[in-house]
Amino acid sequence: MHLRPTNGKATLALLVLAGGMSLGWLVQADEKANTSGIHEKVANFTLIDLNGKEWSLAGQKGAKAVVIVFISAECPMSNAYLPVLAELARTYGPKGVVFVAVNANAGEDVKQLAAHAKEYRISFPVLRDEQHAAVRALRPAVNPEAFVLDSDLTLRYRGRIDDGYSARLKKNPRITRHDLKEALDEVLAGKPVTSPVTASMPASAASGQPYALVTGMLTGLPASTSSRASLRSWR
Repeated sequence: MHLRPTNGKATLALLVLAGGMSLGWLVQADEKANTSGIHEKVANFTLIDLNGKEWSLAGQKGAKAVVIVFISAECPMSNAYLPVLAELARTYGPKGVVFVAVNANAGEDVKQLAAHAKEYRISFPVLRDEQHAAVRALRPAVNPEAFVLDSDLTLRYRGRIDDGYSARLKKNPRITRHDLKEALDEVLAGKPVTSPVTASMPASAASGQPYALVTGMLTGLPASTSSRASLRSWR
C-alpha cells in the first residue's frame, strides 16, 4: 500500500488480488472511527477452526467476556500484535475471557493459516470466515481490529489493540494506551468502557489526514456509512 496526495488530500492505493486478477482501488476515508454495533447485541455466527471444529458465538454465552480479533497472515502489523494478544489471552483466559482470531481474507487458505498459527504459536482458536458471517455481524474495517463482547454478547469495545502505531508500519516511540486491555478490565469490573471506540491502524499521509481500510475493500460488502468512505476503481 502507499499514499499519494490528490487535490490537497491523500488517498490510499491498495492492490487487491482476487481470483487471479488484480484490481486497484482508491480508498479515502475520514478519521472518524467506525461505531457500528456499539452497545448492541451481536448476531450469532458459526465458523470452523483450523482443526475442523465448529465455534459459535452463541456457544460462548457463559464467558465473562469474548475478544474477537480480525487478523491476516500476510499483514506485518497484524503479525506484530500476535505476541501481545497471546499475553492477553494468558492473563485473561483464567478470568473467564474467551479469545479467538478470525481470518476473512481472500487468498489466505486453511493450509496457510495453519502454518501461520504454528509459526506464531497462536494459542487460541483461529477461525476461517470464508462466507463473511463474522464480518457481517461485526463490520470490521482493518486487520487487526479487536472487538470486546460482554457476558450477554453485547459489543462493548471495537478498535485498536493499543496506540503502538501512529501510521501503517510506523511505530510510536512508546505505548501510552493499552485500549484492548483497558476495555477488558472495565467490562470485567462491570463498568462502562471509557473509550468504547478507537480508530484501528490509521495511515497518515503528508497532509496529516488519517485513513483506514473500509470493510467493503476486504470483503466485497458495502462500506460502512459511518466511515463516509469513498471508493472508486483506478488503473
